Amino acid sequence: MLYNFLKPIARFIFGILFRIKVKNPENIPEDRSVILCANHISLLDCVFIAGFIKPKVGFLGKSELNKLGPITWFLKAIGYIPITRGKADVGAVKNVIDTLHSGKSVLVFIQGGWGTSACWWSQCCADEKAAEEIAELLYGD
Repeated sequence: MLYNFLKPIARFIFGILFRIKVKNPENIPEDRSVILCANHISLLDCVFIAGFIKPKVGFLGKSELNKLGPITWFLKAIGYIPITRGKADVGAVKNVIDTLHSGKSVLVFIQGGWGTSACWWSQCCADEKAAEEIAELLYGD
């Protein structure tokens, strides 16, 4: 509900302040859930992307954001999915799958942070057991 209320406001304000244009919006499916991958270059990336594409999106964010009190509540209300970096966070993958099944797409910042080269998916799947657990989650026994 908060997401639907804030999206047009964010779009209006940031559209004026930053003159944001979406190139080739037809390439973003509206009829199904997808995983969207983006570079993470600013604190406002989630707002920019979610505000300027049509589908609803959740987004992965570092679990340290859970320590921000009321800000954490706000982030969760707009689709934040916490992930613990540096380990195979199967719980986060389950949350991503649940989000996709609910009809929302998921935004992943492939660097794993601002300007870093770490990719959470490659870290997660570097561990063979984690890769097996993820495959089991996706495809069953």
